[in-house]
Amino acid sequence: MKRILYSGFTMIELLIVIAIIGILSTIVVMTYSNDQASARDAERKSDLEQYRNALEAYANGANGIYPVDSSVPGVAADSICGASGLNLTTTCPVDPKSGTGSYGYKYLSNAGGTKYVLYAYLERTSTYFGLCSDGVSISLPTYAPTIANCP
Repeated sequence: MKRILYSGFTMIELLIVIAIIGILSTIVVMTYSNDQASARDAERKSDLEQYRNALEAYANGANGIYPVDSSVPGVAADSICGASGLNLTTTCPVDPKSGTGSYGYKYLSNAGGTKYVLYAYLERTSTYFGLCSDGVSISLPTYAPTIANCP
């Protein structure tokens, strides 16, 4: 009697390979979205540094006084950019997710314009990151920074 040999994969082998590919693609997608959030947070910190540099240059030309805006929880940082003549090399940086939820850069100063805090909400850690006029960076878990949070 002749034996007939069939070549190919069984249904179970195909299903196992498809399941493995599905699991690996899920892992890649999850890692990619976390990396995107981390990249946006790094951009936020860099943008706040640009604002801080512009504010320091502004204060150097204004006898150490920063633009005054003491409205709580602060104004959008890009609103002080054009109004007060901050000298940024290109345009005022805008949050990568601006207009979505809590995202956006904020600026708050004391009434005399001698202290300020710049802050943004970080999406990866769900905290607020702030830069104070004295060069200190702060991180607050549940509420936006105020001048009182700066040392």
